[in-house]
Amino acid sequence: MNQVFSISTDDNNSSRGIITIKGELSINNAIEIKQAILDVLNNYESFTIKLIEIVNLDVSGIQLIESLRQTKPIQFEIEALLQDDIKAIIENSGFNSTKITQP
Repeated sequence: MNQVFSISTDDNNSSRGIITIKGELSINNAIEIKQAILDVLNNYESFTIKLIEIVNLDVSGIQLIESLRQTKPIQFEIEALLQDDIKAIIENSGFNSTKITQP
């Protein structure tokens, strides 16, 4: 599966970046997504990660997002509409899926 992700600016707030990840958030694409996130950390005051139609998620993907909380004190939120099996992966990995809001 091809990984699709993009970086954009919030139309209502130019200091807020948006990272949209579609399809996969796993070890297979963690390096590319990490670089995109680092670019956003350096260029925006806050950001949103939008997870869309995620069909493959593993612990590496979850750890990547969770590590942001320790990388730099920046405000960010996660928006996702997740299937129950993907939510279970998050919860079984010891991470709190209640930090993820639905769009």
